[in-house]
Amino acid sequence: MQGSGGPAMERRDERNAGVAIVGRGVRCSIADTVAALASALREGRSGIRVRPDAGPREPRLAARVGGFDLAAWLDTLQGPEPEIWGRARKVLKNAPHATRLGVTAAVEAWREAGAPTGEPERTGLIVAGSNLNQDYIAENVLAVASGARRPNPKYALSYSDSNHVGCVSEILGLCGPGSTVSAASASGNAALFHAWHWVKSGVVDRCLVLGASTTLGAAELEGFSILGAASLAETPEAGCRPFDREANGFVWGEGAAAVVLERADIAQARGAKIHGYLLGASLLLDARHGPEPSADAEARAMRAALAAAGLSCEAIDYVNTHGTGSAAGDRAECEALRSVFGELAGRPWINATKALTGHCLSAAGVIEVLACLLQMDGGFVHGNPCLEQPIDEQLRFVGKDAKLAALRTVLSNGFGFGGFNSSVVIGKEGIS
Repeated sequence: MQGSGGPAMERRDERNAGVAIVGRGVRCSIADTVAALASALREGRSGIRVRPDAGPREPRLAARVGGFDLAAWLDTLQGPEPEIWGRARKVLKNAPHATRLGVTAAVEAWREAGAPTGEPERTGLIVAGSNLNQDYIAENVLAVASGARRPNPKYALSYSDSNHVGCVSEILGLCGPGSTVSAASASGNAALFHAWHWVKSGVVDRCLVLGASTTLGAAELEGFSILGAASLAETPEAGCRPFDREANGFVWGEGAAAVVLERADIAQARGAKIHGYLLGASLLLDARHGPEPSADAEARAMRAALAAAGLSCEAIDYVNTHGTGSAAGDRAECEALRSVFGELAGRPWINATKALTGHCLSAAGVIEVLACLLQMDGGFVHGNPCLEQPIDEQLRFVGKDAKLAALRTVLSNGFGFGGFNSSVVIGKEGIS
């Protein structure tokens, strides 16, 4: 692959460049590739199923990744990407399940981007999320405490979230800035926010953003139930009903997604395919530590992202909501949307991808940006199969079935416990 051309020092001094999206990757309950995700969205296919291993006080539903075979995935790399294959084979041995899922998404995005390999220090890496391997940690802690066995040979490395950064950077040969970013369920958007600033300000030429999979353990699942946040529905049809009058909480979704952001002029110069543009982003606190949503803070985040993009709400054709299926959260977001859009509240399509994927926690923001890109490209908005009685008559919910729609600019929200509020603006075209 060709280098991006021109001295690196010259590029570092250029400011306010457009930010293109040149690579995409995903692995979740409804898709193991970007193409499969497009089909699942168009069909309105949900990955939510009954958990056969659920404990008596745990949620019965989840959207898990089924049938992931690491060896088979590695085989797909051996011919076309022998160097990545060799490093991945070594790095992923004894790695936790969540780390493996994240790596597959990151590799897919990196390969699609066709990014230059000559200047690895000009590529950043941000992994979204924290407490990503809870079930793995609990398994090892209990085994050691009971005397049953010693911990995983790589446990001292792999229990830490930063291990995701190390694994991805080694497999792909990335040598630029790297970190994890945590903002609860807004982590995906938070990582996009930071990556957008890195690229725009010239810190890097491109940045790989990985929304990492979160593997919950029994304590976390029961904890969300005690908090009243998780759905305790018995059947998939009754659970995860964003913006419906029968909404009863979120359903945990397992999944990872990645995007490669690159300075638009560099992407264009090397002939990269551009799938869309990250036009603006926000990340704001609302000065509270608990789970309560704040409609005012959510509206402030949406306005800040629009301002960063230099757009007004009239430009937005579609809003990918945070929309978890929590009654309080959904009502607060509706209030925030009415506040931001005012008399135009009935114009943009309003939707919730979590109705299909479940709530993928740290990865949610990145998965949902991919969903936005695919819907913009395909000229449709996906259905929300469990939305039967919308809670707000002023907003234009997509409803149960997919619809044709011309989307040029979309807003995607991510909110998290602890007062995190974030929005990103995605465009089919850049802004000159």
